[in-house]
Amino acid sequence: MKTRRALFFIPLGFLFILCALGLAAWNAVNPPVTAFYTPPNPLPPGNPGNIIKTEKIQTNYANVQAWRVMYHSRDVNGNDTAITGIFAAPLAPLPTDGLPLLAVAHGTEGLAPQCAPSLDPWSLPFAQEFFSFPDAVVVPFVQAGYAVAATDYQGLGAANHSSFLIGSIEAQNVLDSIRALRNFDAVKLNDQTFVWGHSQGGHAAAFTAQLASDIAPEIPLHGIVLNAPATRLEDLVNTILVPDKPSALTGVAMMVAGSWQQTYRLPLDGVFTPKGIQDLPRVYQECILGTIAAFNADKPSTYYFSNPTTTSPWRDTMLLNTPSGVLYPAPVFVAQGEGDPIIAPQTTRAFVEQLCAAGNAVQFHLYPNVDHLGAIAASRADVLAWLAARAKNEPAPSNCTTQVTMSPTPLPPSALQSVILSDGAFTPDNATVAALEKELPNFLAQNQKQFHAQKAPIAERLVQYKFQYWGEIENGKRVIFVNAFCANFDDWKTRRVFVLDGGDCFFNLKYDIDSGTFFDLQVNGEA
Repeated sequence: MKTRRALFFIPLGFLFILCALGLAAWNAVNPPVTAFYTPPNPLPPGNPGNIIKTEKIQTNYANVQAWRVMYHSRDVNGNDTAITGIFAAPLAPLPTDGLPLLAVAHGTEGLAPQCAPSLDPWSLPFAQEFFSFPDAVVVPFVQAGYAVAATDYQGLGAANHSSFLIGSIEAQNVLDSIRALRNFDAVKLNDQTFVWGHSQGGHAAAFTAQLASDIAPEIPLHGIVLNAPATRLEDLVNTILVPDKPSALTGVAMMVAGSWQQTYRLPLDGVFTPKGIQDLPRVYQECILGTIAAFNADKPSTYYFSNPTTTSPWRDTMLLNTPSGVLYPAPVFVAQGEGDPIIAPQTTRAFVEQLCAAGNAVQFHLYPNVDHLGAIAASRADVLAWLAARAKNEPAPSNCTTQVTMSPTPLPPSALQSVILSDGAFTPDNATVAALEKELPNFLAQNQKQFHAQKAPIAERLVQYKFQYWGEIENGKRVIFVNAFCANFDDWKTRRVFVLDGGDCFFNLKYDIDSGTFFDLQVNGEA
């Protein structure tokens, strides 16, 4: 009988956030780490991708065969390390020239070894009722005729330092899983190789494409699929930390910090409060559900006293692990849900713009009313059709000149830190302010030239600002004065803030209530 953790009551809103994260097994029940996951001691020497051991595992599908695998890879310092994962392939009959290979990079699981998707992928309870990584991702690709290599990533399965959102390790693990499957005699392959990744896996797939020619120049990639990818890490962290409200995502920010501190030995006292330093080790012991439950009740400021996106060396590490919009060795398919509460559509669109500017052939699909997890199923038919066309060597389509010129999707009003002041000619009502905030990102995007050219677009940085609103009468019309600043002032909720310089950290504009339009945008210069 399997050892299982006790189940506990989870509020409905909590479940919604967890569903949106794109998790392989977030149901609080994780199988035990078996002897298979203990590497030989000492680890025998091997080249990246050499197989250490495999074992056949049972699937729930008559036409799908699968194996658990351990293979050689390299850590961030180039040292030999053991990585685990899954191989899966269709049963016979198989094409005479072999199967195309698809490397799959999974979404967020946690930092503890017991979070590995390969541990017991087809026997986790509630898999059909909620989300199962093998059922939702691996099996559909196998049934479509692909041999799948799905790495666990370093730190999951075989114990080691975490690789969560560390691009070079993720890419190394993915590319070495490709090498390992090509070294696996039980599955005959042709020469076609593709990479697919969702969420954290999208981050891994982007780095795989970015670093493939350096890490594995012998592997020709034929297509890259980025599904709701975690690309602009500064935006992701700021979305969690800047509002400073209790959130199920605070645990994700703690996971990022724990992973980077463990690998890069970053100074904790540079960004963490004493409680943050005390509680951080919990991320190494839990999978994603336990981690989120450990940190969701408190404001992020309970754990952070400084934002790592603006604090060295944390910021340098963030830039190091943010994918670059460079020329990839293969065409790119990008899928994004328009209703994604985790990866904002405008951040993915901005990354697509970078890929297009670098000369990539990018097919970008934005799916209306689809959330983070839903993008997997919503895009499946399009992805399979796109992959099949690449397998036939058809010219890669690109909609760079159409999709990427769309205006950024407005941030929800709840994402903005704001206050309505009552010391003007009148006090604006909440409904009018909500309408103002809904249109504000689009207006600012259209006036991007007034803001700092070397920073991210202003419409994507609004969560870093505080907004003050008060009413004025101009030429007999009711106007809302909008005052925005990214600096910290203790009394900003009660007193108007004006600074003479400071660059685009400070700007203001006006909103005509009757016409619902903005005017008179003023952005500070720099002294």
